[in-house]
Order: sequence, then structure tokens, then C-alpha cells
Amino acid sequence: MRSHGNGWTVLEVSLVISVVATALAMFLPAFFSRIRVSKFDEVEHNLANLADSVQTYYQASHSVHGSPRTRCLPASAGPAPREVGRAPVSVDYSDDTTPGAATWRALGFQPTLPVGFRYSVLSAVSRCGVRLPPGELMVRVVAEGDLDGDGTLSRFTRSFFMGDDGSLTETALLRIVHRTE
Repeated sequence: MRSHGNGWTVLEVSLVISVVATALAMFLPAFFSRIRVSKFDEVEHNLANLADSVQTYYQASHSVHGSPRTRCLPASAGPAPREVGRAPVSVDYSDDTTPGAATWRALGFQPTLPVGFRYSVLSAVSRCGVRLPPGELMVRVVAEGDLDGDGTLSRFTRSFFMGDDGSLTETALLRIVHRTE
């Protein structure tokens, strides 16, 4: 029943609330899922770039004490940034205050967008002319991020081993720990 003013009836208010609630129930899960997927896009893209940079560095010729050397592994670097939270941050990886800045510069690693993960390069040794037994772990590139702000970090790792021919060979697996926390 309508009162004397231009107000809404209880039925009309209930109908509007139910339509809005139904719309939110349909679209919010997709929205939050897309946010989480975009964070995974960042880590996949940046780890792929970092892995390619490590491969390129290993295959390049470097001058060591005036003579050209190959099969060089970069020094370990990171984690950079030191802390991560829910909000992405801009990081200048070439800045000397960034952990491992010389390695980031040598690898040419500088994400163009703010990062929600901290990145590390973990080398078994940092020298040229590396010769390790085939199958020996040589380098890992790691990304860690707190996807939901609970203090537990998700970790994504790509690993490289010494191939039979002395090449730097990436494992086929991307190791993930606490993907969804």
C-alpha cells in the first residue's frame, strides 16, 4: 500500500535490494578472480623475463681481467623490493640501494609496472667458466608475494641446471609453494 507521499513501499525496496544483491553475487566473484589472475600474470611475465635474462647473461661473452670469458653466472641478488604487501610498488632495480643492484643492471631486469612480488636471483656460484656436474642446480629465479595480506608468501621458482653439454638448462617445471595461500 502506498502512503500519501512519493515514498517507496516495502515491496519495492525489497525488490531493488534483491536485484542489486543478485547482480553483486554474479559479478563480485569474477572481479576478485580477475584481480588474483592479474597478479599471477605479473609473476609469470617477470619470471620469464628474468629467466631469459639469466640465459642471455650465461651465453654472452664477458671481459674478465681483460680476457673474454663465457659461461658466466651472475651474483645472487634480492630480494627486491625487501618487503611486499597487497599493494604493488614501483622499484628502481638499478638503484644502488636496491639489494643486488649490480646484478639487476647486468641482467637488464626492470619491470615497467609496479610490482606486487619481490624478486631474487640465487646463483650456486658467481663466476665465469662454470663447470659443474651435469644435473647440478646452478641458478634459481624466485618471486614471492603476499596475495591476500595474511603474511604468508606465495613463492614461484624457475630453476636452471648444468646440461650435459655445459649449457644452462631450465627445468620444465615452475615450482609453486602456497599459490593460493
